[in-house]
Amino acid sequence: MADEKTIKVLIVDDEVSFLNAVSERLRLKGFEVFSADSGEKALEAAEQLSFDVAVVDLHMPGMTGQELLEALKVKHPFLQVLILTGQGTVRTAMECMRQGAVTYLEKPFNFDQLVDAVGEAFTAKLISQYEHQASELKPPSGKISENQ
Repeated sequence: MADEKTIKVLIVDDEVSFLNAVSERLRLKGFEVFSADSGEKALEAAEQLSFDVAVVDLHMPGMTGQELLEALKVKHPFLQVLILTGQGTVRTAMECMRQGAVTYLEKPFNFDQLVDAVGEAFTAKLISQYEHQASELKPPSGKISENQ
């Protein structure tokens, strides 16, 4: 059984050789990794398993990375999404950030940049969850009624 502190990463890319190589390198760094070669398969995986961070290629046949981002954020609001993009798609990657992606990396990227980005995204997830839980504990008006 995996350690509860292990960061669970979903990586999605239609280039299978790239997907397998990056997945294996992330596993060697201690991450728990699930890979999917399409947006549809990634959504199925996210329904079955809980992930901390998703690393999503922007351009894929069928469901695009941007469409996958939207679908993931609706059902899993604390999931942090990193976008991978090739040349010429930085504008779309920036749009993805406005839609909730935590960052984007341009291909080709330095593997250590990816590892750092996944770690930062995990930290952002923990902060987001903490802030959400703290906001639920506060009285709505900020005042405690006399009846309590």
